[in-house]
Amino acid sequence: MHIPDAILSTPVCAATAVISMSALGWAASRVAREDAGVAPGRFAGVTALIFAGQMLNVPLAFGSSGHLFGGVLAAALLGIPWGMLSIALVLLVQCLVFSDGGLAALGANVFNMALIGAGFGGWLAHVLRRKGLRFPLATGLAAVVAVLVAAVVASLQLAWSGAASLGAALGALFLPHVAVAGFEGLVTAAVVLAVVRDHDEVPTGQGFRPVWVFGFPLAALGLALLSPFASSLPDAYERGLEMLGSLSEDAPAFAGVLADYEMPGVGPALAVIVAGWTGTALVWVTARLLVGALMRTRSAG
Repeated sequence: MHIPDAILSTPVCAATAVISMSALGWAASRVAREDAGVAPGRFAGVTALIFAGQMLNVPLAFGSSGHLFGGVLAAALLGIPWGMLSIALVLLVQCLVFSDGGLAALGANVFNMALIGAGFGGWLAHVLRRKGLRFPLATGLAAVVAVLVAAVVASLQLAWSGAASLGAALGALFLPHVAVAGFEGLVTAAVVLAVVRDHDEVPTGQGFRPVWVFGFPLAALGLALLSPFASSLPDAYERGLEMLGSLSEDAPAFAGVLADYEMPGVGPALAVIVAGWTGTALVWVTARLLVGALMRTRSAG
């Protein structure tokens, strides 16, 4: 659900940008006040894995494809504030370096995938866990709901932008995202099942298998190797825009250095792999720097 430019109206882009920046400011202040911050290796590993996972589109229903959102997964493995920052960092790198999602629409993308995905979805997983569900099931169900809620919110954004009526937008976006939601729930539950030691308790920093430093970065690089085999079908959001006749073919207002994961003079398959590795490394390094900056802020306070 990487919304391109020239789809949403200026007021919607501005409003979602203000809300998203405010929410991320809250998340940063929360983690800066934590008594025990998340380990840099854990934050970097999870963030790199989600970046790589979002490169792999798999064919789903309604002639569309889908990829990992990762919001609930990030919140489950890092906590809600750190999860929101993780998804926001992924979206920022995708936008500025790879032109994946419009710059004007960055606030809307952060709202839909970080605030709803990691924020609302992480909260819902916590509520379901308190109701007695085991952690993998709670996170899987929360991931399903979070994707569907994000699809509804994206439909509202289109309607408020005057791109389509609310009924038409819901019809075009919600149904394709049902398959994406199922995929998201299965992947989220599977990763939690593999990573979390004790599925009967909400995990703390000691409740994970030690995979962050090597396992997650290596898995991310491995996923990048598979990126040339990603489905060429439009993702669920693009498919919805096609159904509405709203897909813009205009050039993006801002072009990243490796726009569309392409490299001049390099074959398309190799270019996607190298771009994926570059993005994974960039996200990993930036994530570690972000943790260090927030921890220094906490120490100074």
